[in-house]
Amino acid sequence: MSAVNTNEIQLDGTNPVVPSPQPQNPKHVKRNSLSIRSQEMYHLIRRSSENLLGKFDAGAASELDMLDSSDEDESTFTLMQAIALNTLMMFGTGPFITIPLCIASTNPPGPYALIGYAVAGLACICDSFVWAELGSLFPKSGGSYVYLEKCLGPKWGRLMSFLFLWQLLITGPMEIASGFIAIAQYISYITQIDTFAHHSLIAFGFSVTCIILLYRDMKDVGSTTVILWIGMCGAILFTIISGFSQTDAANLEQPAIKPEKLMSFIWSLGSAARFGIYDFTGYYDVNFIGKEVKNPRRTIPIAGVVTCLVVCVIYFLTYLSVMAYLPWDGPDGFVAMVTEGSGATYIMSIFCERMFNRGFAIFFTLVVVYCIYGSCFSLMLGFAQIPWAAAKNGMFFEFFAHQHESGFADYSLLFMGFFTCVFCFVDLGLVIEGMMITNLATMFLANSVALVVHRYNNPDLNRPYTMPLYPLPVIIQMIMFGFVFITSPSIMFGDAPLLEFGLGFILLGVVAFLIFAKKKNEWPFLSEETEVENSTGLTVSSPLKVVEESEK
Repeated sequence: MSAVNTNEIQLDGTNPVVPSPQPQNPKHVKRNSLSIRSQEMYHLIRRSSENLLGKFDAGAASELDMLDSSDEDESTFTLMQAIALNTLMMFGTGPFITIPLCIASTNPPGPYALIGYAVAGLACICDSFVWAELGSLFPKSGGSYVYLEKCLGPKWGRLMSFLFLWQLLITGPMEIASGFIAIAQYISYITQIDTFAHHSLIAFGFSVTCIILLYRDMKDVGSTTVILWIGMCGAILFTIISGFSQTDAANLEQPAIKPEKLMSFIWSLGSAARFGIYDFTGYYDVNFIGKEVKNPRRTIPIAGVVTCLVVCVIYFLTYLSVMAYLPWDGPDGFVAMVTEGSGATYIMSIFCERMFNRGFAIFFTLVVVYCIYGSCFSLMLGFAQIPWAAAKNGMFFEFFAHQHESGFADYSLLFMGFFTCVFCFVDLGLVIEGMMITNLATMFLANSVALVVHRYNNPDLNRPYTMPLYPLPVIIQMIMFGFVFITSPSIMFGDAPLLEFGLGFILLGVVAFLIFAKKKNEWPFLSEETEVENSTGLTVSSPLKVVEESEK
């Protein structure tokens, strides 16, 4: 029996009336239930995303930020702008020019080439985790240059960093120039002029305009990137919808592969994978300008991994939509265009002309040119930061350390722009694939080795970002990129000596490093007075001097 407060007894001797609880409004009950379920769903999605994308540690990021003296006021790129920068590089020169080349690269050609494309996609997804973890540890401008030196130490790390920078001086401008040449070839669909002078001069003109656009305050670059990104997304979305709206299943049929040609086919998948890697590369572009990114220890991993995952899906849809509409085999197929050497690079113009008419094809050609230009814009922006950051730290030629009064790397930008213009007048076909070999060795595979070494040397370090299922993504990346590397065209297999050319270029870089190190009196020509920087970023006396002082 519940107690009653005597002070509340009514004057007539009756007990006070205790109000009964009011029934809750069913709408409120339903709303509260939905709120609880929404919170549970949010936490479930967050846990799932951490398992898929990796795990973030805000405490570890704060600890590392306290040791970092970089100026956050210089940061201009938000997460949205960082994703836009990555996707611009990935979309522009990718599927719009490589679809016929990829399908024609296998033996026999056909839709089975998508197996090699899938190998490249899986390898790049795993590689994005490597870039994400390294980028969160060292959010500086420079990308692999920084990661290799910090993880491998002041000796071998400096050698690998130099080799990365060395190959970038050539492969960077050539990769940018390949996009401008693709623009010129797409424009040839409109002008109906297919000559070397036509392609070279138009590519040169677009190169100059890109240099002028980038020779501005970096604060305007982020907004420009998003504007270019919107046009690119529209072009990709149109291609996917229009292609799947008029599908012919016969276009996806693949003739049977004879048992005696099975090994030849498997080996040729490396060629298709190389085109895939060329398409997918770009998810790490924001790593090259880490100093310009807001909240980089979180933004860089999210931008890289999410971009790679989403673009892999979109790329396959783009490939399938074009292949489902355009026949690949026969005299009218786009594989024949590759073998005949005409029309292969402006496949999207042919796609729109056959689906609609030439007038619409010309309009879409201009849209494609717009997108490829955005990709080249992204490439030149990222590549210009790397030699500049290295030279400022005394790791590369002093020429690149010059900085404009507005704060950007002017000499590095002008160098990349100048040689991009030069390579617009060169046939890039043979050389670009050879340079891709050096990229695999001095950047992708080297990054994985650097991360493994850093993990081994720092097992108890609280990392701001941790990849999922380590070391499985690293193992998959190294196996698949290794397969692509060893299947490169080589004189040993009766092909062009691209593998030998790439290895020779790396060897030439080793010679250049020795000359550079000798001039600066650094390892392996280290003197007693020389000081070196260890992997933690602290300056210490040279080993020779430490040994001498300890003996005293």
